[in-house]
Amino acid sequence: MSITAHRRAPWTPNKRAVLEALHDGEPQWAERLYAQLAMPRRNSAAHALGWLYRHGYLAPVTGEDGYVVIGPDRTDQKYVLTDKGRAAAQNLDAGFDYLNP
Repeated sequence: MSITAHRRAPWTPNKRAVLEALHDGEPQWAERLYAQLAMPRRNSAAHALGWLYRHGYLAPVTGEDGYVVIGPDRTDQKYVLTDKGRAAAQNLDAGFDYLNP
């Protein structure tokens, strides 16, 4: 039995949709993606953004422009693609390295 050092996994539908939406270079946030992509729950967008951020595909927008007001006492963090995220968004069919996302 051999152990492979790398294994590719396909993007989940939500992560793929978020990468596609961010590919234009415009900052995005969970509430906007939820509405724009017609996701079943807002949490779907927030979860996908969180995973992509933790694994280096997204970076938060810094400064005063980094947040958007979405309701009374509610804000959302804005995100943009990193170089790693842009490379992934350009070739979505390649998926991601499962062992080292």
